[in-house]
Amino acid sequence: LAYQDVKNKTVRHAWRTNQGWFSEVVETKAGIGDFVAVSGGPGGIVHMAYYDASTGDLRYANNDGGKWTPVVVDATNDVGQFVSIGVYASGAVHLAYLDYTNQDLRYATDESSPGTFAAKTIEGAVNAAGFYASLGLDNNGKVHISHYELVGSDLLYTTNLGGPWKTEIVDQAGTVGQYTSIATSASGNVHIAYVNVDTSMARFAVGKQGTWVTSQLETIQKATATVVATWGTEVYVAYNSQNNGSYYERVRLGTRKGSSFTYEYADRGVTSEWCQGGMVGWTGPRTAFATRLARVVLP
Repeated sequence: LAYQDVKNKTVRHAWRTNQGWFSEVVETKAGIGDFVAVSGGPGGIVHMAYYDASTGDLRYANNDGGKWTPVVVDATNDVGQFVSIGVYASGAVHLAYLDYTNQDLRYATDESSPGTFAAKTIEGAVNAAGFYASLGLDNNGKVHISHYELVGSDLLYTTNLGGPWKTEIVDQAGTVGQYTSIATSASGNVHIAYVNVDTSMARFAVGKQGTWVTSQLETIQKATATVVATWGTEVYVAYNSQNNGSYYERVRLGTRKGSSFTYEYADRGVTSEWCQGGMVGWTGPRTAFATRLARVVLP
């Protein structure tokens, strides 16, 4: 787990073993830790990226060698909000995030030189792109990013699948694309979960570059944050549901093993907010996995 300790001005890392939970400080610095994102990599190395609000920079750290070593990834303008991280099998780190100054989508990677990041704007033509960025990697190491365009209120998709970076609109039916989450599958399909703010309903898009099918996940459950994950041909979505019934504002899980989703409450006892990032994950062997949900509980 990666999280921000606001009181002590730190970014922290927590993990669990048979002996229980342990935690440690990744970095101590005033203003750091907003939008913290985490990903595991080869060799069990943990990778984190987070925003430094005091300087407007994007920072990165990993625990290679048993010690956390934070570095500045990008200090061009006010950058790093909505950062999303992915680590490929080679160990290359990929980051997608917002350039708030120019309201562009930026991307950074150390693929060419491990430990040394190269950053650039990959979508600057759209008026206000890069909000709620979510990054996924396919089996070939190609990058897929879903993000929200603020002015047009559309869900966008940016990828380097064909070589040059290209951006297209996935959904523009209303104010759509906030709280977006992306996942790839072995079939080559891309899966995106997001929210229609006008209706407060969770939506789902599946397809490939140039071809998308969009739908509403449920008709009675309002939603805030969403996340999507895949396992083979199966697709899982989780979100913070809101309705006026006895289970107001609870974690909801949708499972698709065929052509449609089935839904269940994952947690009926605790209110959850801002369920973003690695909210759905897998444990155990591939033949017998268990679904795990993480949540943030606000007082």
